[in-house]
Amino acid sequence: MMSAIARAQGPGAYELQEQDARRLSLESLVSSSDDEGNGSVEDRQSTDSRILDDDPLTFESRRESRVDVSGGDLGAKDNIWKRETAEIVVQSTPSIALALIGSIGAGILLDKIQSWNAFRRIEELFILVPILLNLKGCLELALAARLSTSAHLGELDIRRTRRSITLGNLALLQALSLAIGAIAGLWAFTLGYINKPHRESWFESALMIVTSMVCASLSSVVLNSFMCMLVVLARMWCLDPDNIATPLAASLGDLITTIFLAVVSTALIAVFKTWISTILLVLLLAAIPVFIVFVLRNPYVNDLILQGWIPVLGSMVIASASGVVLERYVVSYSQLPLFLPVLSGLAGNVGCIYASKLTTLLHYSSTHPRLRAMAVPTTLLILSIPIQLVFLCILWGLGLLEVGVTFCLLYLSVNVVVVFVALGLAHGITMVCWRRGWDPDNNALPLLTAIVDVVATASLVGCFTIAKARA
Repeated sequence: MMSAIARAQGPGAYELQEQDARRLSLESLVSSSDDEGNGSVEDRQSTDSRILDDDPLTFESRRESRVDVSGGDLGAKDNIWKRETAEIVVQSTPSIALALIGSIGAGILLDKIQSWNAFRRIEELFILVPILLNLKGCLELALAARLSTSAHLGELDIRRTRRSITLGNLALLQALSLAIGAIAGLWAFTLGYINKPHRESWFESALMIVTSMVCASLSSVVLNSFMCMLVVLARMWCLDPDNIATPLAASLGDLITTIFLAVVSTALIAVFKTWISTILLVLLLAAIPVFIVFVLRNPYVNDLILQGWIPVLGSMVIASASGVVLERYVVSYSQLPLFLPVLSGLAGNVGCIYASKLTTLLHYSSTHPRLRAMAVPTTLLILSIPIQLVFLCILWGLGLLEVGVTFCLLYLSVNVVVVFVALGLAHGITMVCWRRGWDPDNNALPLLTAIVDVVATASLVGCFTIAKARA
């Protein structure tokens, strides 16, 4: 009941509700102590400190009371570390492997569609690809993180509550997908128009915006339904959704969004220079208020409609920088598109898993959260190395590996650096959001994925440059 009221009241409501409850409990204990005449001032201060330090929903209480394990049983600490490590390896490895397949598939598909008619006639579609993928990834990751947190809080265990949360999130993501899809399409067209102004600007802009909106909406329906089902099933099977939903949302989103982008753009190019795209644009824009009204009537998500816009729009600008770097060096390094989705995708997945689990630990009372949190990044960093080795072996087996041993060693080193940066960013951004009262599920992941994309792109270009210089 407390979580439902707090969610309806918006950010910070969890803390306010719990603080009020603690304050009432404190007053009752102090009053009782005064009435009985027993207990000194020191006893009451000790009681006050015990109550405040035991608050499970404040960051300071976690840092001061629940993380003090230095004097505890070493065997218990080892068991916690081993249990957490085994859980991450067993549950995260299959999902990260599937995400790796999704990243490889997205890269191969992007390489193939370069020769399609739509992409040859409208070059701005190439600018739209990284922007749209990043924006859709931000929305799907935020959904996966929110549902995972709700699952850990027990909000998905009740059928009526589960139905309201899932339907509300689906409507929320539809509204955001259409709105942000329109912004992404307009932004991509503007970047292309600045470099190459031409006469058919209206028809191309309408096609770009409609393509972006339809692609975002369709992929949102498929991915969000899959994510909701996956988190609910993980909860039923006693699996940690943080280890499963987040990486699958990251890379399956890239693959499915790329497929829809190719199909929708090909269909609309057949009716180019007609008013069909304009009519579709009007209908799609009119659908946004309908979804917004539905979201505002849902107490579990009505406070989310105005949250997260600044991080998502900021991630769009950051992703544009990654696209500029990619466009500049793709001719010089022909295999750059082959390695980039896997490097940035794996680092982003690892960072998002850690951010999602850290957010859950902040929301949910757990045993020794600092010890558990330390087990997560260490395990994920080590786990990324054999995954990249498997990726290189797959490329070698398929005959796609056209680089030497020097580049492979540099690539593995760059992978460790990028993953380490992703984990550090995940921790820093999540804790900053939590301390300022911002929901990390909505604010941390968009910025994290966008920055990781830029770092991965720049690092991979440097890797190719060094390998070429040594050769």
